[in-house]
Amino acid sequence: MKLNHTLFIILFFAPALLFGQNNSADRMQIKQFGIGMGIDFPSDGWSSMPRTTLMITYNINNLIRLEPEIGISIRNSKLDDDVSNSESVYSDYTVALSSYGIIRRSKTAFLIGVKFGYNSSKSEDFEYFSSKYLRTTKDLIIGPILGLEYFFNEHFSINGDLFFKYQSGNYKVTPFQYSGENKSFSTVGGLNLHFFF
Repeated sequence: MKLNHTLFIILFFAPALLFGQNNSADRMQIKQFGIGMGIDFPSDGWSSMPRTTLMITYNINNLIRLEPEIGISIRNSKLDDDVSNSESVYSDYTVALSSYGIIRRSKTAFLIGVKFGYNSSKSEDFEYFSSKYLRTTKDLIIGPILGLEYFFNEHFSINGDLFFKYQSGNYKVTPFQYSGENKSFSTVGGLNLHFFF
């Protein structure tokens, strides 16, 4: 959660820092295609563990970027003691598309845009010699996203982003056979490395 607050402060002041730089001809030309890998840090309860993200970057021009991505998070934990023997498995999958406007100054760029996608998660709890508890959720996600990117050269960059995520969908719990609506708002901080070609 502290990381998300730090990213928000940095990204809030980024436009002023970028516009304060010299807008000269030494701006690096952005390559059109790239691939990237990152780590997301969600702040919401069920998926508050880091998520590995793979992305493809397509710079339509120096001002507009499209970025489809896939995010995966899996956790397995066991508890063995005199009171309880149990195992918990959590998995989370996200497919999303981000569309950015780019403000560039020298080797830095401020990204502002919107992300939308689909999220599916599953939480399984097993108690040995007893029952199995399973909760599944399927959500649509959407929200604004801010990013700050630094280019080491024309092929490599690193960027941090902050996604203000609204998600809406449904959840289902078995074997109790009840379901309901799932709506929430949270922030997701991200740290990404890109290779452009």
